[in-house]
Amino acid sequence: MKPSERALKVIAFEDRDKWQGTQHSGRMIDWTQWKTYLPELVCRCAEAAWKSGQVFFGIQFFGECWTSVNGNDNFAKYGEVSGAKRCEDSKLNDCNDLSTTACTGVANMNYVYQIVALRECNFDKDICGFEQDKNDTFDWTRLQGSTRSVDTGPTGDNTSGKGYYMYIEASQPRVQNDNAKISHMVTLSGQSCLKFSYHMYGSNIGTLRVTLSGGVIFEKGGDQGNVWKTFQTRLKGTGSRKLTFEGICGDDWRGDIAIDDVMIYDCQV
Repeated sequence: MKPSERALKVIAFEDRDKWQGTQHSGRMIDWTQWKTYLPELVCRCAEAAWKSGQVFFGIQFFGECWTSVNGNDNFAKYGEVSGAKRCEDSKLNDCNDLSTTACTGVANMNYVYQIVALRECNFDKDICGFEQDKNDTFDWTRLQGSTRSVDTGPTGDNTSGKGYYMYIEASQPRVQNDNAKISHMVTLSGQSCLKFSYHMYGSNIGTLRVTLSGGVIFEKGGDQGNVWKTFQTRLKGTGSRKLTFEGICGDDWRGDIAIDDVMIYDCQV
């Protein structure tokens, strides 16, 4: 290892073990299989740089503390110590306890990220970066198959009948006018359209409301039949906007509302 290069430490384990590899240019070549990894002992110096909505590809998003340049031989959280092979806990400090030596690292670090913009989501893999609102009454639920109540809700998703969708469950403890919101930032091109499918079946369906940065672009209430329906509209403007789906409960459990296949695309309407 060149004198100018620094090796990353990774030492936060419960058992003693043997070093069985070497390090070159700061890259790990081989470690033995430790029994338990204790993440609370690792210096997460880069956590302050973490931003909601970022997706990391091929890099770790938490920080690590550096050892001295001879970290191949003696390594620990705060630099060179003796007895590296013994991994003695007495030589280690939790990163939250900086009474002896401050954890090396800064909040601003160079890293690679991509902001995920919503283009199309069928909820089969996950909720595509949608965020549950913290100021509503309850949360939307991602589900496959039928909802738990009879005479309301879909029996499958809109995409294939076998995938996932998002819905609000109107059964207890829900009461009339309880609401649930999920939102996603979208980027408008000036020729953007929104398209989504919705299911509103039940004798006491409440309201499905869709807003774009607070302005209502869709609102429908009451029983719409036991079928998936599709809505699409042109979205005015350019730049970043907040797209929100709000489900509002009716006056009893027969009020499940579902959405699926949300898409933002360039269109000519």
